[in-house]
Amino acid sequence: MTKSVSVAAAIALLAIGGAQPAMAGATTYTTLAAFNAAAPSAAAYGFDGVAPDHGAVFASTFTGGGGATFAPAGTGSQFIIGHFNTPFGPLQSVISEQSGTPHGASISFAPTVDAFAFNFGSSLDAGQAITVLLSTGDSFSLTIPANNSSQFFGVVTTGPFTSLTITGAGFELDILNYYTETVPEPASLMLLASGVAGLAVSRRRAKGRAASALAILPG
Repeated sequence: MTKSVSVAAAIALLAIGGAQPAMAGATTYTTLAAFNAAAPSAAAYGFDGVAPDHGAVFASTFTGGGGATFAPAGTGSQFIIGHFNTPFGPLQSVISEQSGTPHGASISFAPTVDAFAFNFGSSLDAGQAITVLLSTGDSFSLTIPANNSSQFFGVVTTGPFTSLTITGAGFELDILNYYTETVPEPASLMLLASGVAGLAVSRRRAKGRAASALAILPG
């Protein structure tokens, strides 16, 4: 068996086993450039178009781009999705949950992801601690930056996660946008494995034909 076929078999086994590889670690990032280098296929999503200029809408849940569904972390509270002056600049679209206990958001992903990042800030709660907890159990402590300023946080994991929560004791946390990198579904992995295996077989046949042609050449 060639090395290429061995690689294909390994991919196929991963696809068949499919269910959530063991979590081996997570790396965090404080700049978009560093995050993008670690998660090059991550896509960016925002909240533009949800609310009118200088207006807001209220929602108990919100499904955004990339299959991310936002739910308030606090019981009985709602999101404010507004398009107005924010810590990120004039007339920016943000999602904010201001009345829950604990304060914050729960975000679930379908399909699963192995990278997530967001820009966050507040007009009122500089210095408040917030916690980001992944479904894998990995937890990260952050601090809201100076009022009317923003901060970037990203995390890339060695295995997929299905959700995370962002919670804190403050009154206001605004999220401007977010980034996710989707984990390939088992069917996609199987397709990749088939392609690699097919390429390996084709190369082996080509080598066989070349060897046969050399064998019939006169000495």
